[in-house]
Amino acid sequence: MTLENFRAVNLKIDRANGSFLSDQFAKAGDYNGRRLVVQLSNAGVVGDLTGVDVNLGWQHDTLKNTGLDPFEPVDLTQGIFEIYYPKEMLTNGNVTALIQIIENDHITETKNFKIKVEKSVIDEDTIVSENSFTVLQDALLTVNRYDSRIANVENSKVDKSTFEQSTNNLTAQLQQTEQELNAQLAQKANKEKLESLAYNTTSKKFGKISLPTDFNSKGIQLSRTVDGKVVHNVDINYKNKVYDETIYFDTDTGDDETGNGSKSTPYLTLAKAFSVVESSSNKTFKIVGKGRIFRDESYNGGTLNWIPTFTNKTVYLFGDNDGDSLVVSNAQSSTRVGGYGVLNNPLAWTAHNNIWRTSRALTTNVVDLKNKDFYGIGIPLKNVNTLTECESTPNSYFIYGSIVYVNTYDSRKPDDDDLLVCAYTPLFNVKLSSSKLVLENIDFYGGNNMQHDGSCYVEGDINSTLIGINCKASGGNLTNNNTGTNYHGTTNAFTVRDIGLSMMFNCGIGYVRRDGFNYHYYGISTENIRDCLAFEYNCYGHETGYQDANTNNQYSTMHEGSNVLRVNCVGHDTGGAGIEDIGDAYSILVDCHMAHSKITTESSYSTGYRFHGVAGTGKAILINCTNNNSSWDITGSSGFPVAIQQGFIGNGKTKDVVLTLQ
Repeated sequence: MTLENFRAVNLKIDRANGSFLSDQFAKAGDYNGRRLVVQLSNAGVVGDLTGVDVNLGWQHDTLKNTGLDPFEPVDLTQGIFEIYYPKEMLTNGNVTALIQIIENDHITETKNFKIKVEKSVIDEDTIVSENSFTVLQDALLTVNRYDSRIANVENSKVDKSTFEQSTNNLTAQLQQTEQELNAQLAQKANKEKLESLAYNTTSKKFGKISLPTDFNSKGIQLSRTVDGKVVHNVDINYKNKVYDETIYFDTDTGDDETGNGSKSTPYLTLAKAFSVVESSSNKTFKIVGKGRIFRDESYNGGTLNWIPTFTNKTVYLFGDNDGDSLVVSNAQSSTRVGGYGVLNNPLAWTAHNNIWRTSRALTTNVVDLKNKDFYGIGIPLKNVNTLTECESTPNSYFIYGSIVYVNTYDSRKPDDDDLLVCAYTPLFNVKLSSSKLVLENIDFYGGNNMQHDGSCYVEGDINSTLIGINCKASGGNLTNNNTGTNYHGTTNAFTVRDIGLSMMFNCGIGYVRRDGFNYHYYGISTENIRDCLAFEYNCYGHETGYQDANTNNQYSTMHEGSNVLRVNCVGHDTGGAGIEDIGDAYSILVDCHMAHSKITTESSYSTGYRFHGVAGTGKAILINCTNNNSSWDITGSSGFPVAIQQGFIGNGKTKDVVLTLQ
């Protein structure tokens, strides 16, 4: 008997005389499995029923849910219609049903009959909704087909080797089918979990947010206030603390030779202040900076390999520009001689048609600080391919050898130091040894930071701390095609290397060639890696992967399996995932909002969140997070565990990861 015959159930209905319909039978697992076939006649005469509609009306006696579902015509010339029992009806119990017939706006109904639905012995958890077979049932059908084919092989008396080869092929096909079905089932389960949480804004729990005991939070505690905001217990009021020594510099009025670092007679450069800190026997320092720092002014320009290094010290660098941030760049000033250990004459601008030109070799980025975006980040000028295009395109620049042509957005002459012509030169590099560096109100702009891969680059050790407060970073407009030890082809915004505790508060990134916030721990041993932590609070960013074709340019990314805690962070328009943590990192994300990966394919990098690991020790917890306008919500390596707490808003699509609801 074929499977088609097993599924058919026939009822004959005489529309003229009425019919007493016998009770029917179904199983709870019969989605798309059992159908009801009816044949309509008139006084026993079968005729063409074109234009006649037939419906199944039903009500579950226990659940009281109801339905009116249409039959499909099978053979109208014989009056035959069929319907597969709807899945909403197939719950264990009795169903009261009738057949409704509609012809020429006239409705007739049969007498009621019963459909008895028995519970299937197959575990209901394995049943796939949306009128699909269960995984087990599909596999059984496949096995049955393979058994028949094997029987045919045996009956044809082929030789043993051919038979064994056929058997092996069929077994391999069955295993592949099973793997595909299991993958589809897991994907569907993840989708259903996310869909069940979508647009759930009522599950926020007020009060303390308990972090897992195996997560080294470095003493950081979180709590949600009654207005829904998540707050922390970290004291970041460094401005009013007491220090052993306070140092002032002013890039407009200071002097590195005659100044003494006091407020009345400040130094000229940050590099001079850093050199004083290095050589001082004091332990805690407050550096107050005013003006704008250009190339060769945050390091010793006369000694390319000199990096300010602090050992057993606390250094607080505060930008005090009458309410504006201190700007640090590797551009060259247009108004003054600058540099520390080397002198750089100002750029000279001359008119060319309706635009401006100057001489600056190795230019990689041009930014106009008078033209800022909604985050307050200076928007880079567009690098165009011809001088003619530059002349006709506001907010653009063109490079011809060492000559730079500029067309400002407002057509002004760019001689006011608001236009940053950034080059392949060092920018901001600091090394910590058992020390703390605090940066507040500092904005970093660069082209490529020579020798280092960040507009703000800080490296240290497990006993060191980096804190950023109200800082921004941007840079890496063009690809660095130079080779050699003095050049680095990758430019992030904030780059952190081997630092035990990194904390960023209200910091932003934008127009970055690679990542916004990038953390690596090359020098930390495996046994100590989980004693390191990066904490981002109220941070934001967009336009990563700027002028770069790679697909792994994230708003923020953690490496080497360290711990990362992000709270109320926003990332969008990224050249990759919004957030990607790899190397079996331990990630906890609270109230994070990612949107619009610029990767337009179905790549796993076109996602709000991506988690990857090979050792099986990584994990991620997402608390009240969201994603939109990316191909996927969450992706990662196969089986990576991701826990969802207090809801998730997204498109309901995940890839490879395993979700749990907590």
